[in-house]
Amino acid sequence: MKFTELFEDYANDWLTKYTHENLDKWPGPEVIKKLSKRYPVDSNMVIYRGLNFRTEEEWDEFVANMKAGENVVQFGGISSWSPDEGGAKTFAVTRPSYFLSAELMAAETIRSREMEYISGYRGIIIKTNVTTDMGAIDVTKSSAAHENEIILPAGSYKIGVHKVIKRFKDEVADTGVTETVSKILDQMLDLRNAGKSDEYITKFYKYIRHHFSDKIIASEKFKEKVFGIVMGKAKWKAKNLKDIVSVSTMKSPFDEDDIEVRIHFNRGVFDLAEKGMAPASQMPMIKKYADIILKAYKKAVKENSATPATFKFGALESLRPYVSDPSAITILMQQAIGNKYQKTNSRDAVADINKIKDPDAKRRAIEKHQEDIMRILGQFKD
Repeated sequence: MKFTELFEDYANDWLTKYTHENLDKWPGPEVIKKLSKRYPVDSNMVIYRGLNFRTEEEWDEFVANMKAGENVVQFGGISSWSPDEGGAKTFAVTRPSYFLSAELMAAETIRSREMEYISGYRGIIIKTNVTTDMGAIDVTKSSAAHENEIILPAGSYKIGVHKVIKRFKDEVADTGVTETVSKILDQMLDLRNAGKSDEYITKFYKYIRHHFSDKIIASEKFKEKVFGIVMGKAKWKAKNLKDIVSVSTMKSPFDEDDIEVRIHFNRGVFDLAEKGMAPASQMPMIKKYADIILKAYKKAVKENSATPATFKFGALESLRPYVSDPSAITILMQQAIGNKYQKTNSRDAVADINKIKDPDAKRRAIEKHQEDIMRILGQFKD
């Protein structure tokens, strides 16, 4: 094999290792030159790069360097960019890494706990123009490609700021709590009414619900907006409440001879009521909705000689504070548990266990029998 062929293989191996494992960020200039000829950028284009800053000090230093260099940035080694803004955004909101560190894990834990949009202090998407004569590598043309990626060789580049991404915390501080809550609720409600979605607004809405529930609870206007968001396009009118309830039956995952009734309804309205976020004007309708759901439950149980779905009876329990007759829920649960207990602990079931000759098999059957009984009786526990 000729040296040129060996070198080409080495260059391709490096590209695969770099793009898939983020290893060896300092290839020789001859490697970059070879790859840029093999996988050239065919036309001038705008490319993007996401950067994430852990601290305010890091961010301030970057901004100061940008101003001092009149937006010319020196890259001492190669740098990865994307022709797609979305690809760059991933690196602006967090710090993706092939090797998890304690620092990165801690930052992501805080982000998740606080329901923040970005990790660290700030993110930014920068952009620059790449031309066919810059020696850039279009990775998408290679077998190593797994995302849209352009590699720029080391050098100085004139960059522009495409988008600065702040923490939700800072957006609220800049705009004010009440103003931010109002704005995000309006935007989220508009999206729901239009049947559209937006990742940023949806996450900001969840952040608002998490951190400023007191503001929502204190305002009937805010509660009305949240209620509209939760209901979406559902026809929330007295004559249409039955349309927001459906019933299905299925074989029990624990006993295929048992048929369980599962009820499907908008639990979000009851979640709001439980948290004090349901508007006062909607409470009569919520109570009527609860009665309709319970009636559908009872009818399905009777018609199918079935039982309610029995995983702690979560759906039924969520209705209890709002139905006209809470005792009806208790009766349904008692009937379901009583029926299953009698079947599980019947003479026939015990006789079947006693027929087992193998001691180990018999012991396992007894243990399972005990577990089944405890599972059934445990369904009244919280």
